[in-house]
Amino acid sequence: MRRRRKLGLLAPGGTSLCCFFTLSCEATTILTSRTSIGKVQSTSEDLVLLARTTRTTTSELRTATTTNTKDLPQDFFTFETPAPPAPPSGPFPYVFWVTTPPPPEIPPPPAWENCYGCDCLTVHADTLIKGGVLDNAFTCIGGDASHSVPVVTWDGMPKNSGLGHPILKKGREACPKALSLAVVLEDLDYPNGTGEVTNKVFNHFWAVDIPGDWTGLNDGNVKTRYRDQQLVFVGKNDAGEHGLAKICPQKGTHRYRITVWALRDYLGSGDKPLGPETPWADVLPRLDELELAKVQMFATVQSDPSTFK
Repeated sequence: MRRRRKLGLLAPGGTSLCCFFTLSCEATTILTSRTSIGKVQSTSEDLVLLARTTRTTTSELRTATTTNTKDLPQDFFTFETPAPPAPPSGPFPYVFWVTTPPPPEIPPPPAWENCYGCDCLTVHADTLIKGGVLDNAFTCIGGDASHSVPVVTWDGMPKNSGLGHPILKKGREACPKALSLAVVLEDLDYPNGTGEVTNKVFNHFWAVDIPGDWTGLNDGNVKTRYRDQQLVFVGKNDAGEHGLAKICPQKGTHRYRITVWALRDYLGSGDKPLGPETPWADVLPRLDELELAKVQMFATVQSDPSTFK
């Protein structure tokens, strides 16, 4: 029994041609050929070898090869990519190149913990943090610190005045009102810098009972007094001092966390004021209990060996 088998010829550049012959079932060889433009030529040795393999005479193979390739057009063997069209000549009256500034960055939406009731607490620390780094004016780098408190401002404090925000929630319930605020600054990598297992969180500053109608904390208003009493209570930090403990990392990079709390009440009162020796560890649970909203910001400080010379 004889079948039609597919015999591959190699054209210039390795392109495979196909010719069909009446061959025996076991013929599976590919004929190697030498070519010229528009024509495939096979050597006598190739045809004899193929004839032995396929049980076909060399004259039959030569006739089949010539018949299958003689009418192929020249462009069958070569493919030319047409050149792209030439660009139109100028000038171009409808093309205008205009320099525009980049669009302003869209601030991310507030986190869920920043919001409460009818508004969200927003904190600004442009003086304290610059480029993600705690400004040198608050550290020992380059000289002594020139600030005694973390300088921050905030807005978005509902006072139930009806200005800029609703007084009632959708269920006709009154929006909660922040009566006081708190500001805290902590070193998350004390004392050895990031990556050390012996580190702990070190409190550098905490202040509570900041009046709810204030919009910031700075070196001036932190000393405000009313009826011979200090309005803002500045507590004892982990260095055993009242105020801002010296920020002067001895090793590596330190991360600092600044937190501003909006609280539903004051921590101290006229009848029961906070004592000057009140530890930070006792204050933190009270802040969590009275929290309406809070905002946390982070900054880094790299230790400077020249500071210790």
